This record gives sequence, structure tokens and C-alpha cells, in this order.
Amino acid sequence: VNYPATINLFCVEMHDDQKVEVPLVRVLQDGSFVVEVRDPDGNLVRISEKDVLNEAGTLVRRDVEYVPTYKGIHNISVLFGGKPVPSSPFLAMVERANASETIVEGPGLHNGPYQTKKPKIFFIYGISFTKKLVSSGDAFSVFVIDTKNPGSRVPALVKDHLNGTYSVEYDVQKIGNYWIEILMDGEKVAKSPYAVRFWGGPDDFEISGSGVRGGRAGQLQEIILKPRDESSDGLGVEDPFFVEILGPERKYIPVELIEASSNLRRWSYTSIVSGEYKVSVSLDFRPLVGSPFCLAIF
Repeated sequence: VNYPATINLFCVEMHDDQKVEVPLVRVLQDGSFVVEVRDPDGNLVRISEKDVLNEAGTLVRRDVEYVPTYKGIHNISVLFGGKPVPSSPFLAMVERANASETIVEGPGLHNGPYQTKKPKIFFIYGISFTKKLVSSGDAFSVFVIDTKNPGSRVPALVKDHLNGTYSVEYDVQKIGNYWIEILMDGEKVAKSPYAVRFWGGPDDFEISGSGVRGGRAGQLQEIILKPRDESSDGLGVEDPFFVEILGPERKYIPVELIEASSNLRRWSYTSIVSGEYKVSVSLDFRPLVGSPFCLAIF
């Protein structure tokens, strides 16, 4: 649907009543060949014709192109001298993708988590009812929706590769949870919507508290982590934040997570002895802004 289809007219050998060979150029140019294409409702489909020449400039073929706008069986009649050529009329099935059969896959479609501000891509494969990959010009719409603010949508660029495949690229700027909804002519494709999570980069978080500033020996120290944008679901329950504390004499200090929410993480540790401490805070083994923190306990 909506893509050009081409019919090639060949004339291998043609003779007149006197058994004299008739040049192909004369056969095609004198209007002896007539092509009609009708859609499933019997309406004529507009065609265009193009003559194809060889290197010597001799006419060797005529291409007839039409663009079907409806799915279903199209009737193609090829007449020569007012009579059908062998096998005419020809029946051509025009297919379109089927939303329930369509396949969507790619690295930007899994649960993640992914880092914000880094474009992601995935692919749509238009599959017909007959399980074929079809170049059908179907209208795919993609919406990347913030679950905390459904009215906020991330632009998604859908590129038609004209072979039944479509690439989708989007770039989430804000940490949080998202739905990716994919529609074909308004109908959800198989398994849509898809849930994905995005977390921030090193500069998207603020770290504070006595546990990264320094304090007195024997006291309970606290490390506080917040997203800079507190309107987002910045801290997922399963986001792999990690705190490591190296104390004097290169001894690791036990640390405890005491609070976890969508906008806050709190850890505590006891600075038993005075000396130099090194506090590392990371997300998925990537140091966050300011980490590691070197501080003195007196």
C-alpha cells in the first residue's frame, strides 16, 4: 500500500502477417499495448509509463508503474491489439502490515535502565497477515510517555526504510520511568506499551551530609543522595547505587542504607577513629559527581 509497483513489458519477437519481424520500438510506440490496473473495488488506478533503452539507444522495455492505495487483490489487464496477452489479466495481492503480527525489537526497547541524554534506537518490522515482511507504507506512531507526567512526551523520530522496516530514535532528557507506546494507524502493535527506565548521569545527583564533609570520631555520619530534578522518579527501587568507605589504615567501614524512596537515598556509618576517610558513591559502577570524597575525621 502507498508504494510503487512496476510492471515490465517485454516483446521477445513479433511478426506481421507477412512474417516480417516488427521492431519492438514500433510495437510499443504505436499504442498496441494497453495496460489497465483496477483496485479491489474495480476503480482504475493511475499508471505511469517509462521506456527503457539499451546502451545502443534501442528501446528494449517499457516499465509501467502504479501506486496502490488499498490493500487487497488488484486486477492488471495487459492488452495487445485489443486482446489480452497470455495469462492476462494478472492478479496482484497488495498487503499491509498487521498490528498484531508486527515485530518490535532493539536495544532501546528493553527495560533498561538507560542513561539519559544518550539517544536510543529500536526497530519496527511490518508483518502482514501472511507472516511476510511488507513494504506497505503503514503509518506507525511512537509515543515515549513519562509515567509520572503522562502529558509529557519525548519526541520520537520514525524513519521508513521503504523495505518493511522502520527505525525509531528518541532521546530522554529526564530521569524516571517511561512507557513506549507504538500504534499502527491508531491500533496498538503487539506487546505495546513497553516499560523502560532511565537514570541520570553523574551530574544529575546531589550528594550531601556529614558523611562526605567530615566530622568527629565516634559519631554517626550520614550520606544523603537526591536527584537534582526532584519532580522526577529519579531514584528507582532497583537502581544500583553503591557506597564504599575506606577508613584509616585502608580498612573498609560498614555502611547501612537507612532510607530509600523515589527521591532520596540515605546511608549511615560510624567513624570509629580519627584519620583520613575516602567515601565513594556510584551508580552502576560509575562515580557520581564529586566522588570519591576525601575527608578528615577528628
